[in-house]
Amino acid sequence: MRIFINLAQPTLFALALMGCAHSVEPKAPNQTKIVITQMFESALWHDGTKGGIYGIGEGWSIEILRSEYEWVTETTVVHESRPLISVPAEYEWVEDESEDLSGDPVMISTLITLPAEYEAVTDTITVEREKTEYYLTKAIYNSDGTIKTAKIVKPRIIPAVTKEETRQVVIVPERTVERTVPLERRKGYRRVVKLPARTMEDTTPFPTQTKSRKIQIRPWRFVIKNPDKQTAYIFDDFGDFTVFMDSLK
Repeated sequence: MRIFINLAQPTLFALALMGCAHSVEPKAPNQTKIVITQMFESALWHDGTKGGIYGIGEGWSIEILRSEYEWVTETTVVHESRPLISVPAEYEWVEDESEDLSGDPVMISTLITLPAEYEAVTDTITVEREKTEYYLTKAIYNSDGTIKTAKIVKPRIIPAVTKEETRQVVIVPERTVERTVPLERRKGYRRVVKLPARTMEDTTPFPTQTKSRKIQIRPWRFVIKNPDKQTAYIFDDFGDFTVFMDSLK
């Protein structure tokens, strides 16, 4: 029986220490004892043999568990610059018999609000990011029924999914400008200033922005099962799983 030492010392020690793999005590006898660290219990899981349909020993198998995702919704406050708000003067009418609408009109300054100007902008939105999936190849057999090429795990790149989205953007913000206009007149009444024009801070709440995105809550996992179909070890990193497979070549 070949002792499985080359993986045990450089790889499993680091895996257990970093928490990137999980071990389960199998019941199979006569297996090599791998001491992970004095802080953790010892793990017994693989005897170092190779062969079989998966190349990791007769009766041993590999199961691939897909990564798991969930949608999360995040609400953020959009902090925008806030110019002072210009508030026009307020007027009221008072009786004045001398106002007979004679003479030239009186011109006054007033503030008017010009609406914002927009334009359409098309953005490319990523619906699904590029990701890697894993799959098991089929075993290839010789004419006599023996295994020529064992099953192996291969990665497959799934391209990102995008879509075009059109939105309106402000090219000229809403603004207040001063204009000179004739004072409104009424016979027998005079318009007087009740509140003068003034500027004040905008105290309306900042707008919020809500976005949903998909996050990974569990990575792809590669489950090693012993001949008794019990889980012997779980790799949650493809690089560490590859080190294990390469050690048996």
